[in-house]
Amino acid sequence: MISRSSSTVNQDGNNLVAVQGNIEFRNVYFSYLSRPEIPILSGFYLTVPAKKTVALVGRNGSGKSSIIPLMERFYDPNLGIIAILFLYFLLS
Repeated sequence: MISRSSSTVNQDGNNLVAVQGNIEFRNVYFSYLSRPEIPILSGFYLTVPAKKTVALVGRNGSGKSSIIPLMERFYDPNLGIIAILFLYFLLS
């Protein structure tokens, strides 16, 4: 059993009904806490326009499956910005 928390613990916030907007990764560097010497993303840039679908392709170990957990704030990047430029609708 792993007994460690993520680098960000924040229980504050609002429940959102919907989120619409662009998603941007700007110069993102990331490595997992368990293996900080192995870079997963190095200077990663990506813009996903609102209401568009994208597919991430690449070789094994290139960081594809790390993108969504970073966007969802399960992890924080070592460096760079992950921005969701959005309009939101609060749950009543």
